[in-house]
Amino acid sequence: LAKAVSAISSSAAPPRLLGAGHLASWASSHPGVVLAFFRHQLSDGLAFEPWLKKERAELAQFVVLPGRKESAVAIQRHVAHETPPSPILAVGGPAGSGASRLVAESLADSAARIVFVPDASRAVGLATSLVNQPVATAILVVDRCSVRIRAELHSVIKAESSRLRCIVLLDPSGPASHVDVELGKLAVPDVDNLLEFNFREI
Repeated sequence: LAKAVSAISSSAAPPRLLGAGHLASWASSHPGVVLAFFRHQLSDGLAFEPWLKKERAELAQFVVLPGRKESAVAIQRHVAHETPPSPILAVGGPAGSGASRLVAESLADSAARIVFVPDASRAVGLATSLVNQPVATAILVVDRCSVRIRAELHSVIKAESSRLRCIVLLDPSGPASHVDVELGKLAVPDVDNLLEFNFREI
C-alpha cells in the first residue's frame, strides 16, 4: 500500500487502513450518527436533520432577530462547554415564541451529537442509556419538558457534563421555574420580518 501511495505522490503521508472497527468506534461516540443510520435504543429521538426539517416546515427561511442574538450565543456556548459545568440549559418562552426553532438553528454546527426528544417522558431513559455508554458524547434537546423531568435529567447526567449536555425546552403550560434563556413574545416588527423573508409574494 505504501508503495502504491508513493507512486502517486512521493510527498504523501504514510497510508492508514480504515476498518469497520474504526468506523464503529467513531460512530458510537456520536449518537446522532447512530440514530440516523442504526436507531437501536435511541429510537425515542430524532437526529438533527429530520428535526430541523420539521422546524422549517412552516417557515423555511430562518431570520436572526436582533433581540435574540444573545440567546443564540448562550445556547452555542452551552454545548461548546464554555459555560460552568451545569449539564442542563433551560430555554423558556410562551407558546409560539419560536424557542424550538431558535435552538435548532443555533445547533447546526453540532449536528452529529444532537438527539431531539419530542416526548419528554422518554428523555430520562434515553439519557440513562447514554450515561451507560462511556464513549458517547451527546446533546439532548428535550421538548416541552416539565420541572420534574428536568430535575431527573440533571440527576442522571450531572456527573457526565464533560461529555453530555442537555437543553430543555420548558413546557409553557407548566408551573414557573428557573429559566436560563428566556424568550418573550414576538413583537410586531419581528413578525413583519418573518413574513417578509418567507412570503415575499404577499
